[in-house]
Amino acid sequence: ARAVEAVFDAAGWGITDPLTSQSTYATLRAIVENQGYRAAPMSTLLLDGRPPAYTYAKTLNTFFQRHHLRVFGSLGEHEGAAVWTASSTHDSGIGFATRARTFIHVIDQNIDVERDKVVFDLVLTGCVDGVSYVDRPWVPRDASNATGDALITDGRAAVLRLNDCAAPRRADAVVESAPIVRPTPSAATRMARDITLWFRNDLLR
Repeated sequence: ARAVEAVFDAAGWGITDPLTSQSTYATLRAIVENQGYRAAPMSTLLLDGRPPAYTYAKTLNTFFQRHHLRVFGSLGEHEGAAVWTASSTHDSGIGFATRARTFIHVIDQNIDVERDKVVFDLVLTGCVDGVSYVDRPWVPRDASNATGDALITDGRAAVLRLNDCAAPRRADAVVESAPIVRPTPSAATRMARDITLWFRNDLLR
């Protein structure tokens, strides 16, 4: 669990607020005022009857678009390591669900793009020792979610093996650029340049 928390924190993913009346009001205010709400809550989705252990998001300066994912607790072990499951989507806009009578996010239908973004984000932290893609032939290639959004996918699941993530590279770390070192021109080059400037500025004038 500690490595899971560390890798997402280092990659710049923030934990979202729980779904309460206060966070719901903050969400509506963000929608009306077109403001960002980095920790906006998510609807509760279950995996095998269990809610997610963590909910993470990445947002820009608007609530209408965000990256978000749910991480579900370990269901067992593989080669001595706990196996966690995550599901992610990219919210691309806001819609209104007439049946539920509430605002909902509209997602990018190419969900594999979001899968790969999460993989790249985590790999860049240095906390990932291996990445593989597992085919799932039973997954429909043209499914849709509960709100009617089309889901286009190759059906593969990304499998990442984390290390202990003791010293991750942080996405928010300030990277200092190296100073630009220009080579010192030779004496002959400097003399030729001075003669050219003299000829142009004095003789021709």
